[in-house]
Order: sequence, then C-alpha cells, then structure tokens
Amino acid sequence: MLREIKLTMNKTQAEINREWDVIVPARDAQQRSGDVSFLRVLRPWIGSAVRDARCILDVGCGSGRLTQTLRAAGARVVGVDPSPRSIALAQSSDPVGIYHAGTLEQFAAENQQERFDLAVANMVLMDAPDLDGLLAGIARLASGGRFVATLAHPAFWPLYLGYAGNDAFSYGKEVFVEAPYVVNNQRFQAATTHIHRPVSRYISAFAQAGMTITRMEELRGTEPRSAFPFPRFLAIEAKITRSEESLQ
Repeated sequence: MLREIKLTMNKTQAEINREWDVIVPARDAQQRSGDVSFLRVLRPWIGSAVRDARCILDVGCGSGRLTQTLRAAGARVVGVDPSPRSIALAQSSDPVGIYHAGTLEQFAAENQQERFDLAVANMVLMDAPDLDGLLAGIARLASGGRFVATLAHPAFWPLYLGYAGNDAFSYGKEVFVEAPYVVNNQRFQAATTHIHRPVSRYISAFAQAGMTITRMEELRGTEPRSAFPFPRFLAIEAKITRSEESLQ
C-alpha cells in the first residue's frame, strides 16, 4: 500500500471536494449496509456527548446518516458539507432534513444569526485544509455551547494506513496524505486526502478558537487486537468559552 500513498504539501478545498464527490456513493452504500466503526464506535461516543442538545450543527455531514440519527432524538439539526454530491445524496434520502452545500466557513459567514448549542464533526477535522478557519466558524455559530469531534488518531493512523515509514513523513509536521480510502480494512477504488497533524496542533487550534477541551478519549476500532492493537480514533469534547463579541 505504501507505494500508492502520496505525501504532499498542499491541496485545495476544491480538490478534496472532488475526491469526496467520487467516493461518497460507495461510502453511503457502506454506511447503509453497516459500517461497524461508525455504528459501534463513533456514533455511540458522539451520542454519549449529545445529551440535552436541542439545536445541533453537523459539520461535514456527508450523506446525512449521522444528521438523521441526531434529529431522531428530537433536536433541530443542520448539516453542512463542502461536497455537493454528498449534500445531494443527503437531500435525496432525507428530504425533510436541513442541508447546506459549502464549507463551514462560508455557512458561518452567510448565516451569522444562526446559533447552536452543540456542534458535531465526525471524522472531519483531518480532512479540513483550513483547520483554524473551520474551528473559528464553529466557535461563532456555537458560542457558549459545546463541540464534539472524532478524528483519525494522528499517532496511529499512519501505522493503520501504512505510511508511517515513508521517508517524507514526520509525525510533528503537517502533511497532506492522498491514499486509497479504507474503512474497516475495506479499500475503496478511489483515493481521498487527509491532513496529518500532531495531537498538539489540534490542542493549540482548539485553544486559539476559544474552546476548552473537557474530555479526550482514544478509541479502538472493532478489529481484533491481533489485527491492530492501537486506537484508531481520537474523540474530543470541548466547551466553547470565548464570547461571541471577541470573535467579531
């Protein structure tokens, strides 16, 4: 797999959007048929953090599977995703849902009166080229509320995908990684790009956005320990403490 992975310095949001436009139909079909990591690991952890939220922003909602789950609990949920095809699929399968195609930064700029008591980003932060801009937008929209995120674990995802030994890889440096899309050890026929960032980069970015981390957990996948003994996911819950005025 190593020879199929490309490490580069940069990719645009538009380029990453095009990759997801290609992969999302197969990804959505997999979620419908049973993505065990999503169903048994990620969704339950997010569900444990939702609690009494009544108005939820689903950041990077994809084809809307989590959005629908969150709304089923009685909350008003708005899904935002920069991939037009993802939003088209979400609207097709969930015509009563509220979805917006575009980056979170664009949504925040165009909907400055919107307010949410919880923002959720499931496996999104490592796909965002502008992490600081994304978090600033979330902080504005959910000022005084909470933010819950899951992401590929920066320390162990390079081992899981097989590029940790690449000469161009350094854990402490930010690098764009184009690789075959893999979920539950199932490889798709197309590639997507994620950005490797050390854990310290996420911690500092949360603090810069006015977010105080209140919980951080490492989550294993569902595979046997003999197959992969390390946590594949990092889960974070934060209180958005910065006042709305200081973000203006």
